[in-house]
Amino acid sequence: RAWLDARSGSGRLVLLKGDPGIGKSRLTKEFGDQYLGDDCQSLSCQCSPYHKDSALYPLIVMIQHVLGIVPSDSIDRKLEKIEASIKSLDFSIAETLPLIAGLLSVPFKKKYPELHLQDKRSKQDYQEFYSQWIIAQARGKPIYLLVEDYHWVDPSTEDFLKHLVALV
Repeated sequence: RAWLDARSGSGRLVLLKGDPGIGKSRLTKEFGDQYLGDDCQSLSCQCSPYHKDSALYPLIVMIQHVLGIVPSDSIDRKLEKIEASIKSLDFSIAETLPLIAGLLSVPFKKKYPELHLQDKRSKQDYQEFYSQWIIAQARGKPIYLLVEDYHWVDPSTEDFLKHLVALV
């Protein structure tokens, strides 16, 4: 029912909670296989005990996946993928590229020396930007965002997800 509401434009949040090994991941996989298709944007954040102290790690990995960035990509190739995404969404390269490349730890100042980050951005400004950027990725499609192992979430990712949920 929540997915039908989301597909019709109403934001929904579903919490699936249970003991380890009970089948939560299997249930979400089966749901995805049955209900998700090309008419939605499927995103995934995987929290981990190994990255509990790494700020925004699940968000970083998710954005890399959305952009198609892989570890073997050169810096120039990573920047090309970031720039292509920005252009396809009609975002400002001057304002957007430093935020995405900075989050992903992709050096950009050599290729884009004219770009400058605003030093006075607040945490809420960043949360708002990344939320809007993720929403824009859907391009009018409903978004299915799966957050796995939330009990291992780092504080920065938790704050970001709370902001995103508030938008929903």
